[in-house]
Amino acid sequence: MTLICSGSLAFDRLMAHSCPFTDNLIADKLDLLNVCFVVEKAQRVFGGTAGNIAYNLGLLNEKPLVVASLGDDSDGREYLDRLTAQGLPLAGLKVQPGYQTAGCTIITDKNNNQLTFFHPGAMNRPSGFNPAELAPPYDQHLAIVSPGGPEEMKSLCAEYRKLGVRFILDPGQQIPVFSGEELREMLEGSFIFCCNEYEFELVKKITGLGTEDLFRHTQVIIVTRGEEGSDLLVPGRGS
Repeated sequence: MTLICSGSLAFDRLMAHSCPFTDNLIADKLDLLNVCFVVEKAQRVFGGTAGNIAYNLGLLNEKPLVVASLGDDSDGREYLDRLTAQGLPLAGLKVQPGYQTAGCTIITDKNNNQLTFFHPGAMNRPSGFNPAELAPPYDQHLAIVSPGGPEEMKSLCAEYRKLGVRFILDPGQQIPVFSGEELREMLEGSFIFCCNEYEFELVKKITGLGTEDLFRHTQVIIVTRGEEGSDLLVPGRGS
């Protein structure tokens, strides 16, 4: 069985601001916003949905195939070296000439409010991975479609469904990018739909589907709830 992880590969720049953001904001002047937040802590870490999932599967002695795009910049070369050092198969990885590797800057204030800035760069370019090149039988493979380039997310769901590859859909922060019809089509035939509690409500709102309606498209729903754990929903027992 092959595990396939598609999504983003990015560098996260995490910063901490010791005061509430609101201390530097004037409510009736937000249309003229021009403010600087001084940060006390900053770190740069490997990130991206495909990269994080693949890394953690590696800790479980798995070697998932990473399907994603990197830029041809220094960040891309550094990330490629990391994946190579992990011994992960890279046949699904493509370096995009002339593009920067995706990057995310997240600033968190004293009250855990966050400002996030994300540059997709190479992420929005297709990796060119063809699921039909997987060794049959296709139903013995397991794929996860996590947040990445929207067009590739849609095409991978369609190809997995066509071939009979079991796939987990975790659209995450890309949910607002899709229409209700697109989300319903991506969900169709999925093995598991995974989301957090806010995303769960957002998907239901965008698609117009209730929990039991979602089970016409997917077999299992996992809803994560932070420190409260997760809910595993199956047909007839959803809430």
